[in-house]
Amino acid sequence: MDNTPDREILERLLKLEQENYRILKALRSSQRWGVFWGFIKFLLLIIPLIIAYFYLQPYLQMIWATYEQAQGQLTNLQQLGAKIPDMGELLKQFQQARPQ
Repeated sequence: MDNTPDREILERLLKLEQENYRILKALRSSQRWGVFWGFIKFLLLIIPLIIAYFYLQPYLQMIWATYEQAQGQLTNLQQLGAKIPDMGELLKQFQQARPQ
């Protein structure tokens, strides 16, 4: 009982399955490499940022301290300006006090 049409169909199916297996294996391999290279790209982006943060942190702290100091001085000047009378009022007082 040699069913040649059935046997031919089974052989063609076997060849198609083998080809599908090779294609799927290549796709899985490609996907793994894609994940690997994506991770490498991520590291190449993140590592310089971390290094830059640690390298620049002391300078950023100095800049921030200078900014806070300048802000404090500005607040002091504003408070001093509020204590000084208006220049128009000061001029009037000076003119009134001056003998004519």
